[in-house]
Amino acid sequence: MLVTKRDGTKELLDMEKSNKVLIWACENISGVSPSELAMKAMPRLYEGILTTELHKSFIDAAEELIHDDHHYAEVMSRLLIVDLLKVVYGDWRTIKKLGQVVAENCELGLYDPALATQYTYAEWETLNGWIDHKRDYILKGAGVKQFKDKYLAQNRSTRAIFETPQVAYMLCAAAGLAHLPADSRMAQVHRMYKLFSKGRVSLPTPVLAGVRLKNKQFASCILIDIADDLGSINDASTAANLYAAKRAGLGLNVGRIRGKGAKIGTGEVVSTGLIPFLKKYESSIKSCSQGGIRDSSATVYVPVWHSEIEEVLVLKSAKTEEAKAVRRLDYAIQWDSYLLRRAVQRKPIALFSPHEVPDLYEAFFSKDRPMFEALYEKYEADTTLQSRKIVDGRALYEKFLVESQETARYYKFDADHVNTHTPFLDPVYMSNLCVEVCLPTTPIFNRYANINLTTMKGEVTFEGLVQLCILSAVNLGDMDPDNHEDMEERMESA
Repeated sequence: MLVTKRDGTKELLDMEKSNKVLIWACENISGVSPSELAMKAMPRLYEGILTTELHKSFIDAAEELIHDDHHYAEVMSRLLIVDLLKVVYGDWRTIKKLGQVVAENCELGLYDPALATQYTYAEWETLNGWIDHKRDYILKGAGVKQFKDKYLAQNRSTRAIFETPQVAYMLCAAAGLAHLPADSRMAQVHRMYKLFSKGRVSLPTPVLAGVRLKNKQFASCILIDIADDLGSINDASTAANLYAAKRAGLGLNVGRIRGKGAKIGTGEVVSTGLIPFLKKYESSIKSCSQGGIRDSSATVYVPVWHSEIEEVLVLKSAKTEEAKAVRRLDYAIQWDSYLLRRAVQRKPIALFSPHEVPDLYEAFFSKDRPMFEALYEKYEADTTLQSRKIVDGRALYEKFLVESQETARYYKFDADHVNTHTPFLDPVYMSNLCVEVCLPTTPIFNRYANINLTTMKGEVTFEGLVQLCILSAVNLGDMDPDNHEDMEERMESA
């Protein structure tokens, strides 16, 4: 049988050569058999088969045999790493030095060009000596696939890959710590590399997939606050689009935007409400894939007393007609204990458009809860408010619970507890995509100044406080709880 090599030439199938690879892949693993692997792969072979497909047939065979013996997962991992090394270096037994990989990938425009000069030749040699490429085999089959598909530097149109997991781990440490003083950073890089490569600290996608690349940023999530102003609404859409392209998840606070039918200016125009702008944000965010790794995502924050809350609560429902649905965003509904008590006690809840009650909006996120309650009851009794609407509080809460259960994408944000238990003096209006951080924000604006209308060059001033969520994770599964030094090192590094 003839096989087709990577360079296009053909040669006779050398099963002895393949068997050596299979024997190596099964070495020192109990319960596995290289001959069983070869027999399982045989039906997949055909005349002129590509050597890449030949190797893939062994990988597929190992994956199928996992059902018979889970130890084949380790065999599969070894075969996947061999294939990856061939793709990156051309030969799985010959690995390029780290400095050469950095230089070549900077030349290709993949890596941040600053990397090439941030460390000296001698430092790159030292870093190369610290890399343990055998740690690639720590990754199990699914882990290797995920690393290859999501995190390694590559050309996603041609599927060419330009680095291995150990190179990625070392460069995450080197790029992330390049700003430290030269006399101390090398030891720090070495320490971080060991923690990353041994799986003791897990890095988030923006860092692992991009911190060494040109299109980089550290943050896993961005918190964007939005004013009841068309400029701010549009600027938030632009910012969300740019951050989504850089692999960040998003929190968007739309609670200040006035409700549908509310007058704008002197009343010659009325507001279209939240839903069209939510569709705009959905399109803006989903129009960018995160470096080809995953879809962008966002959670939208809305107070439960907003005049459009009933419409917001069914935006993800399968029962909502397509024209009125915004299903690809998630939603965090801002409650507080006072309104929750009213709902449980079957008392009515009053809804308002925030532009009519701006002091109520600010009070809702203040530490002074009696002030909010007094203002709320004052506006509840004010029949002159155009947007005021009285609804069944219990029914509203039950609707929130039903949608939370059915979609798993409606979250509860406790505006009172967040602000009475925060170390910040400024109010906290929102959280991030996963509703896990509480940081103060202010609405985003772009103010353009000194722009030459012919050349469109000049200064741009940005206003607003955008917050970042930078994630990391400590692997507790392999940590001795009595080893406090190990725990401290992991926590400090994460």
